[in-house]
Amino acid sequence: VELLNTLKLPSEAVRFSLQQRVALPVAALLAAFIACVLGLRAALQPSTPRALLEGAALYGSIFVLGMMARSLAMNSHLPPGAAAWLTPALLLVAAVGVARRYVSPSARR
Repeated sequence: VELLNTLKLPSEAVRFSLQQRVALPVAALLAAFIACVLGLRAALQPSTPRALLEGAALYGSIFVLGMMARSLAMNSHLPPGAAAWLTPALLLVAAVGVARRYVSPSARR
């Protein structure tokens, strides 16, 4: 990164990739938590098509959020570090929302 800065070359892609090495596993763990909570809902009867649809929607959202974050970093709308952590941050908000909605109050204590 320092060499790219010395040569006055764009370093956003490299800095974004370095941050994303840590951010993507965190996003995967959050997505697994969301999938577990959605899969273990007691209020709904088990349904394979619903589970497949929810899984595809979760995967698609991670992909789209990742592409949006990369675009924001490459176009200098966000610092590369902040853009790399955008996907896990939004998944954390979704995980908290899903947990609040589907985890029973007695299980939270």
